[in-house]
Amino acid sequence: SSSGDDFVALAKDWRAPALTQFRLLTKRRLLEIWRGRATYVIRLVIGNVLVLICGLLFYNAGGRDDEKPENMQTHYGALTFLLIIAQQSASSIVLLRIPQERPVFLREYRARSYNYWVYYIVQQLAEWPFVVLEECIRNAIAFALFKLDANFAILCVITVLLSATIAAMAAMLSATLNSVQAAQTLLPALLVPQMLFSGYFVRIDQMPPLVRWARWPCALRYATSAAALAEFDCGDNDTCSDFLDTNRVHEISLGQNIAVLAGLIIVSNLVGSRALKRSAA
Repeated sequence: SSSGDDFVALAKDWRAPALTQFRLLTKRRLLEIWRGRATYVIRLVIGNVLVLICGLLFYNAGGRDDEKPENMQTHYGALTFLLIIAQQSASSIVLLRIPQERPVFLREYRARSYNYWVYYIVQQLAEWPFVVLEECIRNAIAFALFKLDANFAILCVITVLLSATIAAMAAMLSATLNSVQAAQTLLPALLVPQMLFSGYFVRIDQMPPLVRWARWPCALRYATSAAALAEFDCGDNDTCSDFLDTNRVHEISLGQNIAVLAGLIIVSNLVGSRALKRSAA
């Protein structure tokens, strides 16, 4: 009958309200994190050990005379490696998660258990409390050993946003993949360009114009510029000013760098969620 067909069509189109989906998926994801807490503890320990090692190598980098070029390079390097550690720890787990959970997602999504975008958002947001804790601990260690001059809260915001941006980019890539092996293969392609275009290994002005443009999509580039603007007050220090100028640190302001990182998170999540929907079709 017509009413029976209408009922079947309505049943096929029905899903729980988005807030209910968000609540239940968040609860499940947090439970998964708790059950797999050993992975997060190991991630936290490894990250802190790496910061301690860097702290020994760059000890008192911020307390030296930046008028000497070698001291300026060391000071900038300490900041850069602190940010590299933040991006490294954020990427691997996120990049592998969606391919690992794809069979469950496909079954539940095709059964109309939830919307693809709710699932995708939950996968990202559930990590944020741990990321904030992780970065605050690392920055506390770095401030104690590097003797940094930046505002602690601002540097925490920069490292958290960098970690979240790299995680969003990793999720965007993994949304298009069907296997863990493919995700592992793509990891260097995500991380290595970030480091190359950060301005530490090769200064921006020394890069060939043909490839210099490639720094613009790199989140680490904006994070290093923001951290440098927060850390360095060159004043009459020509060595400091020249170093930052050759790296084009002053191209955009501290606030604009932070805004770009936030924008990259939004864009990456929008693209990634649509990619996940297409791969599930």
